[in-house]
Amino acid sequence: MKLRHILATTCLAAALAFGQAGGGPNPEQRLQKLATELNLSDDQKTQLKPILEEEGSQMKALRDDSSLSRKDRMQKMQTIMADSRSKMDPILNDDQKKKLADMKSEMRQGHHGHR
Repeated sequence: MKLRHILATTCLAAALAFGQAGGGPNPEQRLQKLATELNLSDDQKTQLKPILEEEGSQMKALRDDSSLSRKDRMQKMQTIMADSRSKMDPILNDDQKKKLADMKSEMRQGHHGHR
C-alpha cells in the first residue's frame, strides 16, 4: 500500500511538474480546480494559495535544473509534493482529503492509460 501511495504521488508530481512546462495549469488555475472539485471555503482557498504557489515555484526550479538525473528529479518532485500535501492536509476536512486522494488516483490511472 505504501508503494502504491509513493507511485501515485510520483506520477502526480511528474504530471504537474512537466504539465506546467507544456502549458499546464498554473497555481491559480490549480486552486480554482481544487476549489470547484473540493468545494473549498474562501478561508481554505486563502490558506491553500501560498502552498500551491510555493510548490509551483519549486517545481519550476526543478524543471530548470538540468544537472539532475531523471531519478533525482523524480525523488525531488516526490519530496516537494509530500511537503505540499502535509501542509494541505490540516486545511482540508476528511471528505475533501478523500476526494483529493480520489482525484490523484484518477490522474494516475489516466497517466498510465496513455503509455
